[in-house]
Amino acid sequence: MPSIIDLATAGLRRSTRQRSKPERFGFASILTRVCAFGLVMTSLWAPNHDTARFPPDNLAFATVNGFQAANKCFDGTLNCLHHMALAVGKENNESYTFCEMLKQPDAHLFPEAMTKEIQDHEQRGHWEVVPRSDKPRHEKSIMAIWSFKRKRFPDGCLNKHKARLCAHGGMQTWGINYWETYAPTVNWISVRFLLVVAEIMNIETQAIDFVLAFPQTDLEVPVYMELPAGIELSGHGASSLQFLLKLRKNIYGLRNASYNWHQMLKKGLEDRGFV
Repeated sequence: MPSIIDLATAGLRRSTRQRSKPERFGFASILTRVCAFGLVMTSLWAPNHDTARFPPDNLAFATVNGFQAANKCFDGTLNCLHHMALAVGKENNESYTFCEMLKQPDAHLFPEAMTKEIQDHEQRGHWEVVPRSDKPRHEKSIMAIWSFKRKRFPDGCLNKHKARLCAHGGMQTWGINYWETYAPTVNWISVRFLLVVAEIMNIETQAIDFVLAFPQTDLEVPVYMELPAGIELSGHGASSLQFLLKLRKNIYGLRNASYNWHQMLKKGLEDRGFV
């Protein structure tokens, strides 16, 4: 029968070799301290010389300049953390479904954002209201999905309440109301690299923001979508369910939304001689 383990001595050191004291001023410890001191000084010293015109004069300058260049490629987060990141809470930029929005304490502020979203689509002619009987029998109508968000500034202050109307692309049928879905996307490392090159070479850069970008593209075939939750047609009331939205434009959420937008953007750039 095996002996009972003594729990008081089971986890103790069993080797008879004596433990040696660590060297406080050995070669490894001194090298570690020197590297740590050099890393701190490198992060504090950022040369302002134009390296495109004046090459580094010595090894130290070249090392520091190379470190700062690599740091820019990583958005300045290679050796530091921006202080604004500490001010952002986990509750910022919350996203909710329609049912979740109704349970929020500020739910009364979202209907205004819903109204603005519907008006933006209607003013741009993104759809037309048609009777349900106009839909071909072989096609299925898809659901409309609301996405709500509290958009905040980097310091955490509330910016606005946002409502986004999307289509339920998962209900589309391949070969009937969509075909291609592939759209290339850019790698953010490439974008950062171009921005770093532009800063080094003193090249002017500009940014553009498209308002309702995807809906600017026409659809190849019409898509029939149900009325969004919480929306009724004026003068119809409960009978609003007898109507559908016949989509004319590329609404967010469609399976081929990214593909259609890329094709439009590609054609626009080619027509203007960018390719």
